Amino acid sequence: MDDKIILGSGHVYIIDKDSTSGLDGDMTNAEVKTFIATYAVSGNLAGHIKNGATFNYSAAKYTEKDDFSETTKTVTTDETASLAFGFIDYKTGLMDKLIDTASTNTGTKDELVSIGGLANSSGKKYVVIFAHEDAADNDVYLIVCGTNTADLAAAFAQGAGTNFAAQFNAEPFDDSGRKAYFYRCEHGYVNGTF
Repeated sequence: MDDKIILGSGHVYIIDKDSTSGLDGDMTNAEVKTFIATYAVSGNLAGHIKNGATFNYSAAKYTEKDDFSETTKTVTTDETASLAFGFIDYKTGLMDKLIDTASTNTGTKDELVSIGGLANSSGKKYVVIFAHEDAADNDVYLIVCGTNTADLAAAFAQGAGTNFAAQFNAEPFDDSGRKAYFYRCEHGYVNGTF
């Protein structure tokens, strides 16, 4: 695959982990492609994002060495990964995905979101797929599974859009410990529209 410059933003799909299947830490390229094609669909679009998304990965290292620094050994002792973004629009049920203690009741033309109360914690984990599709170059997909850990601070101001911030801290997909997939492919490869 040729080297390509990645430009632009993308779309975010959020799916209740319990309603997905096939996500584990040892997936093949074909399995990742199928997973994305199955779940990165309009019904799972969480909303439109503003200012893109940021994927962060960091690792804690420990180095042991002898008294004369003639031999050393470094190992990774811990790691974290997260995917952060902000929504510029609001879709029904969004708060349930961003706030663990939120629950949404909808009517024909209204929506009531109850927020708070530790006893109301859902304990749900979500699969988040960030899809950056570039018709000229390669498509890039990021997949993490976890919960939103960002504080919700929605500012309602004249002349400015209200942004709902999210940061999903990645948790292992399974016992293998894998926390994220970064998948790059030719444009149209996932949905078959070359």
